[in-house]
Amino acid sequence: MEITCSTGEQVGCRIGYFATEHWRRIRARLIGPATVCSCCHANAPLGIHHRSYERLGNEGEYDVEVLCWRCHKSRHASNPNLRCPLPHHGCTLETFKKAVRKSNARLIARMRMMARIKEGRKT
Repeated sequence: MEITCSTGEQVGCRIGYFATEHWRRIRARLIGPATVCSCCHANAPLGIHHRSYERLGNEGEYDVEVLCWRCHKSRHASNPNLRCPLPHHGCTLETFKKAVRKSNARLIARMRMMARIKEGRKT
């Protein structure tokens, strides 16, 4: 299976999808302003959960939600039929988690840099 994202990028696996400019834009738009989990309101590391994969690659804000890892895991446990249609292509869960953490770290660094620029500091 291969999908075409709203940015024109074509991907055929989950890791490839989470590396697209399309996904980075969604994460920045949703996680950037979010400070707490939309479910439990915990001030914890946040991620994006797909409520539906019907529009994968062209998600709207109604297709995804900002959740902490505990609530994200709980959502998948309560709905085991909700699965990403893209294959892992040999990607282990640990490799997937590392890719997500790396993406989170880049977003946090960018947000900190923007805050420093707003405050008039360069570094």
